Amino acid sequence: MNVIKSLRTRRALIASVLMILVSVSILFAMYPRQPGRSADAQLPIAHTLEDTTSMSQPGFPVRIKIPKISVDGAVEHVGLTSQNDLASPKADKNAGWYKQGPRPGESGSAVIGGHFGLVKNKPALFDNLHQLQKGDKIFITDNAGTTMTFIVTGSRLYAPAENATAVFRSSPGTTRLNLVTCQGDWDSNKRTYTSRLVVFSEKQQAQ
Repeated sequence: MNVIKSLRTRRALIASVLMILVSVSILFAMYPRQPGRSADAQLPIAHTLEDTTSMSQPGFPVRIKIPKISVDGAVEHVGLTSQNDLASPKADKNAGWYKQGPRPGESGSAVIGGHFGLVKNKPALFDNLHQLQKGDKIFITDNAGTTMTFIVTGSRLYAPAENATAVFRSSPGTTRLNLVTCQGDWDSNKRTYTSRLVVFSEKQQAQ
């Protein structure tokens, strides 16, 4: 076994252990908003240390465009909060890429979150994410000026306490981008929405 294969095997073993110890139950805990209020959109993380080594590493994402739903926003680079939630983008019209995971275009599942709901009667970036369907296109531009195209493969609604490991995991050699936001009805008692929406997509292969 050569050095590269050995390294990948070790990473796979580490990933498996972490999935057992950390990812038994990944909870969505995005703090959504109601009209007139500002709130964070957060997501607990279980990073699986997937092998993201590639011959040509993509740059850091700086912009996301989804023509079908008129999304055109800057991409902030976010980490984790003290509660191990995905930190939310500072601006309501920006998205937030989880910088401790793969970059969009690398092997694995890159994750980008965005706000949902009105703030001061203004729509948030991912308000219409639910309208995306299989085959729709998502465009990510990196800091080198390269634009990558991702094709929507499907979407899924999660309950706030539902296991969501699929959001952070992908098959070997698969390059995915998963978009995350809130969805459903506002629960004034729990101060959260009733669902979490994830749109799954895969990088379009060169023709």
